[in-house]
Amino acid sequence: MIKKSYSNIDVVTAARQRIKNIFNTAPAVQLSISGGKDSIVLNDLIFKMCQSGEIDKSKLVIDFIDEEAIYPCVEKTVRHLRTQWMMLGVEFRWWCIEVKHFNCLNQLTNDESFFCWDRYKKDVWIRPMPSFAITDHPLLRKRKDSYQMFLPRLNSGRVQLIGVRCSESMQRLGVVSAAKAQNNQYPIYDWLDVDVWRYILDNNLEFPDAYLYMYQVGIPINRLRISQFFSVDTVKSLVQMCEFYPELFDKICKREPNAYMAMLYFDTELFRRQKKNKQASEDEDIDYKAKVFELLNDPTRFTTASQIKNRDTYQRMICLHGVLITNTMYKEIYNALVGGDPKNRSYRAIISNLFRDTRKLEDVK
Repeated sequence: MIKKSYSNIDVVTAARQRIKNIFNTAPAVQLSISGGKDSIVLNDLIFKMCQSGEIDKSKLVIDFIDEEAIYPCVEKTVRHLRTQWMMLGVEFRWWCIEVKHFNCLNQLTNDESFFCWDRYKKDVWIRPMPSFAITDHPLLRKRKDSYQMFLPRLNSGRVQLIGVRCSESMQRLGVVSAAKAQNNQYPIYDWLDVDVWRYILDNNLEFPDAYLYMYQVGIPINRLRISQFFSVDTVKSLVQMCEFYPELFDKICKREPNAYMAMLYFDTELFRRQKKNKQASEDEDIDYKAKVFELLNDPTRFTTASQIKNRDTYQRMICLHGVLITNTMYKEIYNALVGGDPKNRSYRAIISNLFRDTRKLEDVK
């Protein structure tokens, strides 16, 4: 069970105290940055504390995993951070390595992976590799590791600071609350979206323009996420960003030919989405439980490894909690089965809602 407790200090002060405690007790520290808003905030907190001498900068090393498929403004922002740290005398490791990502655009084939900086597709890389990038390491298993597998192995013996916040998703809340390994620390875990943007405003921090463009095209503030383009959580915004980055989409299509699917099927169940007018008029009349069982009883719909794993996960959920699952939850299950749920975000959200509803029933009794 996850319990919340409240403090009488603000989130900035609390984050600074956590950072100071970590540096006072850890022999070595590593900071992971992505160029996103959360890592920008955590980076600034640590940078200013290093500048002022509050913490020992000699313990610190910075890692950035360049995923190749990133917005130009993200690269610009991270280059600026790299320059700041180098001027302060802190090692900044910019990694351009062949790590593996899930690629939702290829879910209809037997290859659901995207390899960053794929050696076999060098002629269609989305952008050129920076000349100063690190491209290999003895601990790296090329084309087998994700960066989430590589970085802990690389930084064994260091405390890793990560800009993860609980309010972003149920998955992240579960990760932080269940964390037992002391080498992963989340100094801004309790910040809300408003806290992050307020800190960026108050400190006049540079951040990627892509956030502004996403907001302009109607993406809610709690869904403003920057990641590599081929994850199921971010590919939906790719089509909306074409007008701001027209040349970028052409490069993406050359790199991943199935990217056109995002343009054609943006508002369909393939990307866990429906047009609002269609959704409003039809949802009440659809028996999503029947649709889910129709899917599960069709073995031809699940052929790849991730699809089969996804199917087994939701079958287990239905077997254990089927009597409590509502039509709305079955709709979420259906969308996850069709569009994929590689990070189990939908699964965690449904489980959380199940237990919340169960507690409400117990309170009524």
